[in-house]
Amino acid sequence: MNTTTNEPIAGLGRRLFAMVYDVLLLLALLFCVAGAYFTVLTVIEGNTAAVASIGAASTGDVVHELEVVEPGWLFYPLMLFVYCGFYCYFWFQSGQTLGMRAWKIKLVAVDAPHPSLSQLGLRMLTAVLSIGFLGLGYLTLLINRDAGTWHDRLSKTRIVTLASKAS
Repeated sequence: MNTTTNEPIAGLGRRLFAMVYDVLLLLALLFCVAGAYFTVLTVIEGNTAAVASIGAASTGDVVHELEVVEPGWLFYPLMLFVYCGFYCYFWFQSGQTLGMRAWKIKLVAVDAPHPSLSQLGLRMLTAVLSIGFLGLGYLTLLINRDAGTWHDRLSKTRIVTLASKAS
């Protein structure tokens, strides 16, 4: 049994606030990746009209003068990869995203020293269900905090509150 699971399970409030921090960071990352993707796509396609129109709107109405660049099939899997990769990277490295560090919570495995990649993948998939069913998977914390969320139980992981260190 992992000794970290002796820490109390994090409540809904801490989890939601940590998620807000992470979403802000993740949105910035997704914008950067999307910008790089569309820049490369425009150059590869050789769409010189689109490249030339950047910053060269003659009427000042940039929205209507720029040419539309279709994202193609690769864009959405790339964004999904960045999204999942963000969480899996941080969870696998330290058990904490930046938002989780700020709110002093950590992801731990119930029956191992660290969560495995398969546990993290299962957690990502089932978290979508927890949110998708009107947040019921998360609201189970309000009924019985010790039971955890749906994705906690299915992936055999927990989000625990870290003990504050007195100085």
